[in-house]
Amino acid sequence: MNAALDLGNSRLKLLRGDRTKGAWSLASVNWDRFEKLLTPVKRIALCSVNPVFEPILMEHLGSNREVLDVRHVIAEGKLPFRVIAKGVGADRVMGVLGALRYENPPLIVFNLGTATTATILDDKQRLIGGYIVPGMELQLSALRNAFPHLPVPTKLGATTGLGKDTQRAIDAGIPMSVLGLIICTHTAVVEELQNTQVNVFVTGGHTRLVEKLMKYHGMAQIARTLPELVLEGTLSLLDKQ
Repeated sequence: MNAALDLGNSRLKLLRGDRTKGAWSLASVNWDRFEKLLTPVKRIALCSVNPVFEPILMEHLGSNREVLDVRHVIAEGKLPFRVIAKGVGADRVMGVLGALRYENPPLIVFNLGTATTATILDDKQRLIGGYIVPGMELQLSALRNAFPHLPVPTKLGATTGLGKDTQRAIDAGIPMSVLGLIICTHTAVVEELQNTQVNVFVTGGHTRLVEKLMKYHGMAQIARTLPELVLEGTLSLLDKQ
């Protein structure tokens, strides 16, 4: 069996070929559960943007499995598109690869993780760049640190409508900023490429929260929401071997 691993800055995610999945905060990885999920796995595709945590992960993977580092695939240009933007993280590239399983370019992939990123593949099969802003949890942490006297919520997701007090204004406002980024990025890409048929995908840890917000505001058709898109793209590299 094959499996994909997505090692981010704050979380470790796993997807097996039979669609079994797992996810852990790097501060509290359940290694027993992790290793149990990998028991039937012979080949792993690893997408990592966290070189500090990698040695710990590799120790738990052991030496009896074949591990494909997707950064090597990207560097060798063995993808169905060209990466012409500089310094694009492997997770952003794999998100685009995952999106191509569903739609043809041009397309935009929004990854809602530690950072919120927008990655653009144009109609010439070129990854041309995008945008990066602090992720929703980082925004929440920044407000908590900068304004300790404010009732900053401990987590996001309770408020979808107008924030009628400070706490709910923060709770509603941070996800709303992501929705605004999605809308503005789509508009900018349509104008840049002069193509109105730009497909939009949302992935990452906060996908369901933004999906909930889009439904509340009658914008459910604005983007396809697929939380495991990076893992799907990563796993597809093994499917093709």
